[in-house]
Amino acid sequence: MKKMAVVAGLVSVFALVAASLGPAGAVSLTPAFEPDANSSGHVVFYDSSGNVITHGDPGTGFPLSHIAAYIAVDSAATLSGSYTKAHAYWALPDHTLAPIDWSSTSISASTSYPVTAGSAPQSIKDLTTPVVTMSSSDGNIKSRLGGVTLDSTTGYAGMVDVRVLLFGSGTQYAGYYQTVISFNIANDSWEQVYPLPVSKYATTPSTPTSYPAPDANGRIAHDSLVTLSTVISCADANCPAAHPDGTVTFAEVNDQGGLVQSLGQATYDTQTGVASLSVGSAPADGSHYYSASFTPTDTAQYSGGSNDISSSTNPPLYLNVVPLPRSNPSILPGIQGSAAVGKAITCSSGGWSSASSLRYEWYQGASAVAVRAAAEGSVASIASGALTQGGLGSSGVLASSLVGRYVLCKIVATNISGETSAYTTAVKVALGAAAIVGTPKPKITGTAKVGKILTANPGKWTPTATYTYTYQWKRYKAGNKGASVALKSIARKPNQYLAVAADKGKYIFLVVTATRAGYTASTAYITAPVKIA
Repeated sequence: MKKMAVVAGLVSVFALVAASLGPAGAVSLTPAFEPDANSSGHVVFYDSSGNVITHGDPGTGFPLSHIAAYIAVDSAATLSGSYTKAHAYWALPDHTLAPIDWSSTSISASTSYPVTAGSAPQSIKDLTTPVVTMSSSDGNIKSRLGGVTLDSTTGYAGMVDVRVLLFGSGTQYAGYYQTVISFNIANDSWEQVYPLPVSKYATTPSTPTSYPAPDANGRIAHDSLVTLSTVISCADANCPAAHPDGTVTFAEVNDQGGLVQSLGQATYDTQTGVASLSVGSAPADGSHYYSASFTPTDTAQYSGGSNDISSSTNPPLYLNVVPLPRSNPSILPGIQGSAAVGKAITCSSGGWSSASSLRYEWYQGASAVAVRAAAEGSVASIASGALTQGGLGSSGVLASSLVGRYVLCKIVATNISGETSAYTTAVKVALGAAAIVGTPKPKITGTAKVGKILTANPGKWTPTATYTYTYQWKRYKAGNKGASVALKSIARKPNQYLAVAADKGKYIFLVVTATRAGYTASTAYITAPVKIA
């Protein structure tokens, strides 16, 4: 490359440029050196959001001191060799030389393409042509204009040539791609003058929607067959068509916007702008991003585009396919507590993943096999009152009706995708604990005399409950202890005994037992003996 001559002469340069300013402060000129026979094509300027720009100033964020965020070749060329890097230069017009011989200077580093960096907008990643990625300090033509001699010849004055050169495999492409811009140093502005920018109507797809529709967090059910839809619209009121002719395709992309898989061409209705595509198979569990792309038939009037992962207005569709709840085999459910009548038991749910809620169902049966079959068939569920003294949920107190039966807890985990069940091991319900005599203790009341009736007082038993009492009246053979003989109570009144002549001088005592359904009978209590007079 030829180096630019650095000379004094800024006064004449500023005078020339100022004289050519239009109303907006930009230079409006026609280059005499175009078309350039040595040019392989032209370049396009992009802002940091991936939008095409054809002019810039401090207000746009892309002044003459930083003309673009990306500079790309406008069409794919047939290149010999393998080129993977692009480099931006500027060349100073000189009417005495052919454009290929003009002095030129680098305005960027050499950068790789295609662009795959996560921070790049999707429209840049979609480019198939060479692209120069400009840093914030690149593209500073303003600083390079200071101290150089500019050609004042009509058709050369007030313009510079922005070029992209290609490199790869140790070689440089012999040609270059270029676009001519005019400049205004005082306003720090520039404007594309060749080729003249073609104003196109923007037609970017809307963020896709899906059927079934996701919830507010983007979640859909496991095994859902998805239909994607987008709307292609031209927002400009002057558009020749609200929904231009073209082709709409869908693709799955990753969270950086990179292609995961192409899904195919959508059915596109130009009357409504709606384009739809049914995805062939249910997406796998997990996160997915779906992007729509529009390619207009009339590329002279309309620009296409695709959903940009970094856009806040029309990003790709996010779907999170939720798996069915899964039980953790390392943390199994179980029944905690003593499986006996009157005892509290608790159903431990075990470990779960992807469960939104859990519910507990209790089942009973004559055997462990029978109760598991009942639970799997969701039949013969134990009602609240039958299982517990109180409410039914993850825990309760075993009722007496279940003694000798097998009890099992079924845990049902649910989420948006459905429900999954897990089961505890069945446990056999044992008799409850026996009652214990309390205070006052059982005793014999009444007059201890032949011909008088003695009555049994059962006393108090723990826990407090409704008991059935049995009474055994007995008489010691001698003294007040030792061997005894059974006595008959009064008919139909087992808690009473009529003292007879044979009892005279002997000791009478009473054996009391408290029982209730579902519980072990209490240990018999022997009352203090009474002597019959």
